[in-house]
Order: sequence, then structure tokens, then C-alpha cells
Amino acid sequence: MLIDMHNHTSEGSKDSRITASDLFLIARGRMLDGLCVTEHDSFRSRKAVEVASASTRLLAFQGVEVSTDYGHMLAYGIRSSLWDTEDAVIDTVYLRGMIHGREQISLSELRKAIQSKLEIRTSWTAKEIIEETHRQGGCVILAHPFSYAGEETKTMHSFLGSISNSVIFN
Repeated sequence: MLIDMHNHTSEGSKDSRITASDLFLIARGRMLDGLCVTEHDSFRSRKAVEVASASTRLLAFQGVEVSTDYGHMLAYGIRSSLWDTEDAVIDTVYLRGMIHGREQISLSELRKAIQSKLEIRTSWTAKEIIEETHRQGGCVILAHPFSYAGEETKTMHSFLGSISNSVIFN
């Protein structure tokens, strides 16, 4: 079974120009059995991936490419709720209390208030993402192992035993 384990879509990652639909069509043309879509720090493309998978009859998996203090790590088998707040509900009473009678609020103030209310994680250390992924029964792979440089390579050995694998060509 051939499954490409590191893909991005334009629906979920700023560094991709290919839609989930086109990505799955190309994968089918290349005789792959499935794709794992690993968007940057999110599961934003989940719905588009489900539709593309169904239309091409290819297997679809979702992981996440997590930005950490040691670069990007691919986390598989992890709940989307750590990042995905698409269906979250915020009480309007909370929002009204936040603006304190003002008629306008800046987007940055609103973003901060929503993030604090939803407890959205915006950054992870490598150690934290490895521990959380393992706690959930998943595995972690280094996404770009040859891009690490400087001081981080001197201390990276402290967690390498917890990494399941590494990408060697991307």
C-alpha cells in the first residue's frame, strides 16, 4: 500500500497552491492508495479532504505539521481539537462583556479574547508535542530534519529517542 504521508492543500496551508481535489486526483493518477494531509498547525482542510477522498476513492488520513522550537514535526494519530476550533461556540454575553459598551473593537483585541476563551495553543515545544502525541497514542516524525542548524542541533538529541521516524526527502 502506497500512502504519501506529508501533504498540504491550499484550503489549509498558506504554502500550498493545490486544492485537496487536485491533490487527490494527482495521487490517483500516480497509483497511490491514499494521502495523509498534514496542514501547518491546523486541520482546516478536513472537509475538503473528506470530499476529495470520497470522489477519488483514495484513503485519506489527517495529521498536522506542528511548528515547534525545533522546527516542524509531523504528528499523526492526534485529535484535531488541539487546533481546530471551527465549530466552537462562544457565549455572546462573554463577547458583550469584553467590549464594555464600546461600539467598536479591534480585530487584534477580538482575536486575543477568542483565543483566551477557547484556550487555543499557538506554540508548542518539541517536548510538549511529542508527549501530547504519545499520550494520545500517536507518533511524531521530523518534517525537515536537515534544516535544523545552530544551537538547536546541540540539544536535539535529548528528544530524538521519542521520534518515530524522519522525512529524508521532501
